[in-house]
Amino acid sequence: MTDREREVKRAGQPVPGRPPVDRTRLAGCLFGGAMAAAPFLALLYGPTAGLAVATAALAATAALSADAARAAPPAAGRRLRVAAAVNGALAMACLAALLVGLG
Repeated sequence: MTDREREVKRAGQPVPGRPPVDRTRLAGCLFGGAMAAAPFLALLYGPTAGLAVATAALAATAALSADAARAAPPAAGRRLRVAAAVNGALAMACLAALLVGLG
């Protein structure tokens, strides 16, 4: 990375010739990774750890889907709202199981 590219990056602008990092896409990848890691965490540390990670990942995915639905065309927006509702319901189910397991 050249000095000019470092200056541009520090200023918060995309570096010329490189694609900008889409924070929403990056967050989605992190949440997807968290959902994939949750079962392994449950095996290593017990179901409480897996449920905690799954709850956070599903809730964040529901929030991202709902946010994306606002800017999407009507047909895609409907599908995204359904995805947000399903992820939200799964997050609530995980939270309920987590609270029962802690109690």
